[in-house]
Amino acid sequence: MGVTDTILFARSIGGAIGVTIFGAIANSILGEGDAASASSATSAAGSAAVLLAVLVVIVWMQCTPVLAQPAG
Repeated sequence: MGVTDTILFARSIGGAIGVTIFGAIANSILGEGDAASASSATSAAGSAAVLLAVLVVIVWMQCTPVLAQPAG
């Protein structure tokens, strides 16, 4: 596996994990039942919670130093 393959694989896994986590956050707010039967306020609260979680992740990623790859 080359470097590009590893990066693409890591991005795919990260995307899958991110969707799972943010989906779990939304489902915990929306609760059980059909998504069509959720009220507008409940949908807005679920969306706000997911957006807040995304914002936290973005800030955390900006504050975390990136590991530099060795030259060569």
